[in-house]
Amino acid sequence: MAVTHVQLGGELQGRSIFGSSRNRLERIGMWSTLAVLVVAQLMVMRWSWTVLLGAVLLATTVFVWSPRPSFGHKSVVGMLAIPLRRRWNRRMKTLDTVGGEAAEAAEGNVPHLPAAVGTLRGFEIELWPGAEHPGRVAVLRQRIHDQTQFTMVLEFRAQQSGVVDGLEGLRNHAGWAKFQAVMARQGSLARHLQPVARIVPFDPADHVQWLIDALPDNAPEILVRSYAELVDGVISEQEQNRTWLTIGVPASREFYAAADRVVLPDDMNEASDRERADARAAVVLATELRRIISAGRANGFSFRELDERRLAAVTRSLQDPDQPLDRLEGADRFSMWLPWIGSESSRYLVIEGSQKRWYTRTAVVPRDGFAAGELPVDMLVPLLTGVNPAVVRTVSTHVTVVPATTARAEARDDLTMDRSAVQQKAKEVSDGTSEAQLTASQRRLQDLQPGSGVHGAEWALAVTIQAPDLEELERAVNAIEEAAAESHISNLDWQDHAHHLAMPLTLPLATGVRRRKKKWLPT
Repeated sequence: MAVTHVQLGGELQGRSIFGSSRNRLERIGMWSTLAVLVVAQLMVMRWSWTVLLGAVLLATTVFVWSPRPSFGHKSVVGMLAIPLRRRWNRRMKTLDTVGGEAAEAAEGNVPHLPAAVGTLRGFEIELWPGAEHPGRVAVLRQRIHDQTQFTMVLEFRAQQSGVVDGLEGLRNHAGWAKFQAVMARQGSLARHLQPVARIVPFDPADHVQWLIDALPDNAPEILVRSYAELVDGVISEQEQNRTWLTIGVPASREFYAAADRVVLPDDMNEASDRERADARAAVVLATELRRIISAGRANGFSFRELDERRLAAVTRSLQDPDQPLDRLEGADRFSMWLPWIGSESSRYLVIEGSQKRWYTRTAVVPRDGFAAGELPVDMLVPLLTGVNPAVVRTVSTHVTVVPATTARAEARDDLTMDRSAVQQKAKEVSDGTSEAQLTASQRRLQDLQPGSGVHGAEWALAVTIQAPDLEELERAVNAIEEAAAESHISNLDWQDHAHHLAMPLTLPLATGVRRRKKKWLPT
C-alpha cells in the first residue's frame, strides 16, 4: 500500500530539563550563569532571604535564556543580542561584500565571499575518465560545523509531465525515501542532502521570438492583439521550476580510511603530500558520486553533473534572477559571487545584479513550524507551484541522514522524555502539545524498528524570495506566507537582522543540519 501521509516528528516543545529548544549559545549561557549563581548562593547562604533571592535569580536566568514563540522563537537574551551583533558586524564591515569581480580587480587580499560562506577551495573530478563525456563535477571543500566537508551538485533532469500527482507522484516520493535510505546505510560516505528548487516567472522571450518569425506580414491585427493579451495573462500565472541536489560528504574517519586504500599511479610518486592527498580524495569522491547516481537511477531519478562553470552560473543566477541559469559566458569562481549590501536595512538584503538591485529576504521553518499530526507527502507543492502571482523564490531543504541504530537510540530517548512529560502533566488541563509530541515519538520509534529498512533524518527548510523593489517584495512576502499556510507550515521565521547570514542556506552549499551530540550515542 502506498504511503500517502507522513509525520515529521519535530519538537513541538523542548525536551530539555527546563523545557524550550535552545541553541548552543543559549545552552552555554544558561548553564554558565546557573553555575555562577549556585556557587555564589553557596558562599552567601547564611540568611533565609538569600535563599529566596537565589531562587528568584535562578528562575529569572532560566526565563531569559529560554526561547518563546511569542518572541519569535528567540530568548530574551537572543532578542537583545541580535541587534547588538548586527551593530558589531556593521562596525567590522562584514555586512557588505564587494563581490568576486571587484575583489579580483582590487589590490591586496580583498575577501569576495560573504562572511557566512567562509572559505572555499574548489577542484574538479571526472566520474568516467577517458570516456567521450567524462562527467566533470565541481567539488567545493569547506568547513561546516567545525568539520571539513566536500560538496558536489547534480541537477535533476526534468520529467516530461513536470510536477506530478496521483499514483505517479506517490511513486516519486517513495523513490526519494528509498534513495535517502541508501545514503544512510553503512558504507555510504554522503551524509548531507540538499534539494534546491528555483522558481521564477515564465520567460516568454523564446516564444515571442518564434511568434515574430512565424507570423505572416498581413496577419490580422485583432488576432495579434488577442494573442498578446493571452501571453501576458499566462506570464502572470506560469512559472519555471529547476531543481538541484547538493551532496555533502564529510571528511570523516571512514572517508580518510577509504582514501588511504586508494592506490595512486606511479607518476604521482614525485608529487607533494598535498597533491597526493587531493588525488586520493578525488578518487574516493568520484566513486561515491557514481554510487549515488546509480542509486538515483534505480529509484527513478536522472541527474546531470555540474562542472565548475555550470555551478558558477547556477550560483550567480540564484542571486541575480536576470542572469539565466544556463548562461556559461563569464561564469567562474569570482563572477559567481555578486555584491551583497546588508547594511542598508535589517529587514532585507540587497544584491547588486547585472541589470538591477534585487531585494532579498530569507525565512526558515522552526522546529515547531509544521502542523502537528500526519501530513501529505506532497505538502510542499503549494509552496513550489501554487504561488499566484508568480514570485521569484528558492526553496531549499537540508537533510542530514542518520543511520538506523543512531536514530533508534535518539527516538527511544525522546519517547522516554515525552512520556515522562505527559505523566507529569496528567492532573493539569493540557493544550494537546505534549500528547501530540508523544504520538509523533511513538510513531517514529515504531517506524525505526529493526528490520524495517527505515533510517532517520534531521531536516531544515529555508525559503528565499527576491523582488526588484520594496513594494513587490512586500507582496511577495504575503504570497509566500499564504502558500506556506497551504503547505501546512504554521510559522515562517523571517531572518531579520541576519539576512546576510541566512541567504547561503538556499544556495547549493549543503550547510546541513547541526547534529545533536550525545556522548552515549554512536556518531
